[in-house]
Amino acid sequence: MNTLRFLVSEITEQGIPCNTDVAVNTIQPPGVEGIPLERVSVSGTIMRVGEDFLFQGHVRGVFVHACDRCLELAEAPFDAVVLWTFKEGLAPTAAGQWGDIESADGADAGDLCYFQGPDIDLGPQVWEEAVLSAPVKYLCRNACRGLCPHCGANLNEQTCDCVKEEAVLSNTGLAGLADLFPDLDRKKSKE
Repeated sequence: MNTLRFLVSEITEQGIPCNTDVAVNTIQPPGVEGIPLERVSVSGTIMRVGEDFLFQGHVRGVFVHACDRCLELAEAPFDAVVLWTFKEGLAPTAAGQWGDIESADGADAGDLCYFQGPDIDLGPQVWEEAVLSAPVKYLCRNACRGLCPHCGANLNEQTCDCVKEEAVLSNTGLAGLADLFPDLDRKKSKE
């Protein structure tokens, strides 16, 4: 039984509560790369608003991935507040050549979710919210010192005796271009 599907005929103006945990692999679209998230919690209410349907609630979870600095496991929780409007029918397939698609009431059609059939499935929107909530960088803690580039020691747990190389950077600007044109007189400017 899919706990993210709601029969349209049962959704009233008072709404139906949704409070469920689902495995992310059950809402992951086929052929799409996975994300480092096992379960997601969805809570809120789906209700009828005129001809449309509205889901208002939260999507929560905890990403677990190797820290980008020290490779220890890092956890990144998220709690996204969501508001999805569902409209019965086919989604518009293409915008005008240069304009955005707008619905009859002037709202941006990108804010609408379309459905067909006797039920509304929140799964695709939950998947999208989880993907958009994934952090760009995973850190076990903000002050993570990472790994020694020479010996590989985890600098959060130990110190190493490696010689720290001081990188000397010089700012030569565009001086390297002069080497490409050795015949030019560097002291004279031609206008």
